[in-house]
Amino acid sequence: MKDLGKVYLKAAEGIEWDMNEYSCDAVFENSAFHRGEIDGFPAKLYAKVFSPDGEVGGPYSAFSNAIEAEQDRKNLRLTMLCMMAACWKDMLPLMEGK
Repeated sequence: MKDLGKVYLKAAEGIEWDMNEYSCDAVFENSAFHRGEIDGFPAKLYAKVFSPDGEVGGPYSAFSNAIEAEQDRKNLRLTMLCMMAACWKDMLPLMEGK
């Protein structure tokens, strides 16, 4: 498996520089286009860890709604992405059987 930490850090960069608004989109974009992960696995793993329902969704999903309720959404997205960059290997068991 490729180093997903780089995918999450690149996604954080997209959030920081306002190239992406949503963290799942940033993860999917960076994994699909820069790492060849067209199945969306990095975004699915990210959502499994942080989304209230464990699912990637659109702008009206449970995940997006939870983040939009926060006062500092950008900082929250950056924090989650950096945590995933450091800990993604520890989160792989969440995806067993998926």
